[in-house]
Amino acid sequence: MKCLATSQRSRQLLAALLTLFVATGCSSNSLDDGSLDSSGYGDSDSDGDTDGDSDIDGDTDGDTDGDADGDSTIIEDPEEWDTDTDDCDTVNQVVLYLSADDSNSMASPVQARATILSGNIFGNSVRTYEFLNYYTFDNAPALTGTVAVTAQMTPNVEVVADETYDFQIAVQAPSLSNAARRPVSLTLSLDTSGSMGGHPIDMVRQSCLAIAGSLKMGDIVSAVIWDTAQNTLLNSHAVSGPNDATLVSMCNGITASGGTNLAAGLVTAYNLAEANFSENRINRVVLMSDGGANVGVTDKDLIALHAYDANGEGIYMIGVGMGGSGYFNDDLMDTITDEGKGAYIFIDTAAEAQLMFGPRFVSNIEVAARDVQVEMTLPASFEMIEFHGEEYSENPDEVDPQHLAPNDAMIYHQIIASCDSSVVDHSDPVIITATYYNPISLMPLSTTLNTSMAALLAADDALILKGNAIVAYAEALKELKTLTGSDATDLIDAVIVKVQTAQTASPGDPDLAEVLNLLQTYRLIF
Repeated sequence: MKCLATSQRSRQLLAALLTLFVATGCSSNSLDDGSLDSSGYGDSDSDGDTDGDSDIDGDTDGDTDGDADGDSTIIEDPEEWDTDTDDCDTVNQVVLYLSADDSNSMASPVQARATILSGNIFGNSVRTYEFLNYYTFDNAPALTGTVAVTAQMTPNVEVVADETYDFQIAVQAPSLSNAARRPVSLTLSLDTSGSMGGHPIDMVRQSCLAIAGSLKMGDIVSAVIWDTAQNTLLNSHAVSGPNDATLVSMCNGITASGGTNLAAGLVTAYNLAEANFSENRINRVVLMSDGGANVGVTDKDLIALHAYDANGEGIYMIGVGMGGSGYFNDDLMDTITDEGKGAYIFIDTAAEAQLMFGPRFVSNIEVAARDVQVEMTLPASFEMIEFHGEEYSENPDEVDPQHLAPNDAMIYHQIIASCDSSVVDHSDPVIITATYYNPISLMPLSTTLNTSMAALLAADDALILKGNAIVAYAEALKELKTLTGSDATDLIDAVIVKVQTAQTASPGDPDLAEVLNLLQTYRLIF
């Protein structure tokens, strides 16, 4: 039996957990030195990011650009690209495997917005693919039980090199209404420690109430609140419908006090989720926390164990970050939700709570396609210059597949260039194949788009212009950590032009309007 086997394994992990303690007594993050960045987000060193090194980006290579290559360049100078024709393969097609992050991990842009609107420089990690997840693209939904693959291409206007293109692939899920979704078994794991006092605990209440409003008759909710101790408030409560009175009363009564034992809070929540597991339901643990872990430890194996189930869907974890308390551990929350195979979102306002658990409730709890991986075949001589997803490789085994939610899309944005423009023929084929599994039957499936460069370049470019604008915004946030004065404002002005270009192709787009407002607000800070 699945539940019995999982329970036995979790108790082994629990026994291991109980033998470990954090030596400092203040954090499970060994990089903690006790200081905070000015926005109240990030790790505990003094550089304003969350990676624990001494630079001010969000990676671990010691430079300041936010990537992991060890230099300080975000958008590479075309003169530095390796286009030596002696090493250029002008015969064989180029085959690469791509992975975006989970399609509904999107904490980074909300943290950035909150910081900009508070009048501060954003020093936290910038995960560009989360910006592509958070902002929406108007792709037609796939047919039920499938995914749709579309692509757009446009010449890259920032470089003088011939045959250099912005290229965007979308893997689109089917649509699914809240009324038509499967019943859920949700286990709420709510951090009520003292660091959550004030605004963060209010965001917990607002998120809890927003979830209550999206539930329907027959859904099951369990809930544990925790600081240094754990208290189970609900166990397998069958709600009567939206805004169930018992659940609403529980949400309104949540208060903050005490220390933080994140590990024990998760163990208790997973034990509840295990006890209420049903193969006929969506089974999720929803962790709401600032990511502090000053008592106990956080065991990624415990989370990964429950997320993986070879014969079914498992119990995925949704991480909900709450900020404004003077401490928010983005790195820890991102890590554990990645292990938990679920969404990672950030709630800074009541409106954001309503968005994430109202209109986006289904896409944040349900899965439309499991283990999505994209195979991209380009004409000979082309190479990847920049990739704004999470991973790519010539070897599919080196790229971790990710889950796709209903009402959602995975966006793979990149810059490609030919190492020998004399051999480029725009009629050559471009082939995009998305492989995935049905989330219930686990049947392997695939969808293929067969097109050409000529067809892509002749098609409407509104979606890729929006993608270019969103990517430029995110990449600029990385670079602006180290810029001041006219260097900063010149960069912001260049990104504003990109956003306005995208607005011309997509008039009235609310996402582009928000990004433009944020850039104009940010410009005033410099």
